[in-house]
Amino acid sequence: MIRICLKIKNPWSCDLAHHDYFYKHKRLSKNKSFEIQIFRSSPYDLISFDLGLFWRGEDHAGPSLDLCFYKYCLNIKLYDHRHWDYEIGNWEVYNQGSTDND
Repeated sequence: MIRICLKIKNPWSCDLAHHDYFYKHKRLSKNKSFEIQIFRSSPYDLISFDLGLFWRGEDHAGPSLDLCFYKYCLNIKLYDHRHWDYEIGNWEVYNQGSTDND
């Protein structure tokens, strides 16, 4: 599992309303989805790069890439819908009637 992150904080940041320019979500299988989003939000970072390559071992694991320049961001991720059970070291198992697995 690898995570590479670089951020340059913006000392003059202020709150700004979130605005999506593009958002697409596609379910790929029972437990996996792909998501891409381009948006504008509060400029807390001048520049931000975050690459995560977690396939398991955490909730909603999967590779992700987040790029931000001032207040404009691109997020791309392939993630698992399930939560991680830290006691057994595997994905949580839900009852078939449960709707709490997303």
